[in-house]
Amino acid sequence: MPKTIIVGAGINGLLLGALLAHEGDEVTVFEKSRFVGGRAFLLEKGGFVLDYGIHLTRFGPKSSVAAILRHIGHELRFRRLGASYVHDGERMKLFPTSPGGIFKSDLFSLREKLRILGLLVAIKSGRFDHLLDVSLEEWMRKHGVSGGIRTYFELVSASVMVCPFVEKTSAGEMFRNLRRVLVTGHSAEYPVGGWKPIHDALMEVIMRSGRIITGTRIEAVVFSGRKAAGVKEGGKIHRADRVVINAPVQQAASLIPAELLAPGYA
Repeated sequence: MPKTIIVGAGINGLLLGALLAHEGDEVTVFEKSRFVGGRAFLLEKGGFVLDYGIHLTRFGPKSSVAAILRHIGHELRFRRLGASYVHDGERMKLFPTSPGGIFKSDLFSLREKLRILGLLVAIKSGRFDHLLDVSLEEWMRKHGVSGGIRTYFELVSASVMVCPFVEKTSAGEMFRNLRRVLVTGHSAEYPVGGWKPIHDALMEVIMRSGRIITGTRIEAVVFSGRKAAGVKEGGKIHRADRVVINAPVQQAASLIPAELLAPGYA
């Protein structure tokens, strides 16, 4: 049985761990905090469960989360969002969560509505690799996007990308996600029961043959030549056939010997 160590029990670490365990790996997941889930962790107290981090699942039943859970034998159910509103400084106005809702919203003039729909048609059939390193702010300036159309893309950035700062949002990544929403008909949706059923299902699969160890900080990844061969924790070496680091790139780089990193990461 192949042995895999995953550093970080965020939601991606749990998803990968469950997927590998389902395929026959012995998986050990190390997490430095006392909780699993990362930005999707939850709190349980007094019989109540609070989704402390992420509440929504982007693309709902068409998401990678739903696909992996389905693959390991657990079907998720989702609840679509109700009406969404924004305050324009004077009153609440309907924010469209679908192309059809654009004409129902009084956030935009008729001309703006027609241009937004034209842009969405182009996004649905477009390719955006060349825009991955271009901010949404740069793209809007280049294309003269202003007024209600700018407001629309600012709100889409805040909702679809969970980033209200258009100068930090990748135009290419946002358009890719927006295209997927348009193609699948699913945007962000609530998993029924919150994230607890997701956590429980993933942890159950991992722990059939492996372990999840919380409150444990990994000091370094151990290498044999240029191949990861385990991790070091508390002065102890844990051996594995492969190691996956599920952590921000800055933290990941700190676990790897500088001589093995590409220039610029050390």
